[in-house]
Amino acid sequence: MAVEHPGLYDQLLQRVEPLIQNMPEWKQRLDAMRARQGVDPASHHLAVEELLANVVGDHWTEPQFWHSMAEGQPQGFAKIAYTVRDWMNILIDWVNKVRPFGTVRYSAMCLR
Repeated sequence: MAVEHPGLYDQLLQRVEPLIQNMPEWKQRLDAMRARQGVDPASHHLAVEELLANVVGDHWTEPQFWHSMAEGQPQGFAKIAYTVRDWMNILIDWVNKVRPFGTVRYSAMCLR
């Protein structure tokens, strides 16, 4: 979302960032995971982005989380919700081996 919809990402970040605790501990944990994979340490910006994604993922099915995200900004929240929904639909298609971009017709790689 940060790349495709930076304005929406910023809105979501503004809602979640005040709830973030123990950022230095999270960054240390993230850097340790990255080191095990042979990847350089994360920048502060990337660490925040990763934590935000994890917080949203952990609270995905909790209505209270979504209500608190929408509080005071229903239109901005609606845009976030639609963006997340669209992303989830693409993920579901991928898991179900559906080609959402219609490349089956145009790629020999997809013809099986």
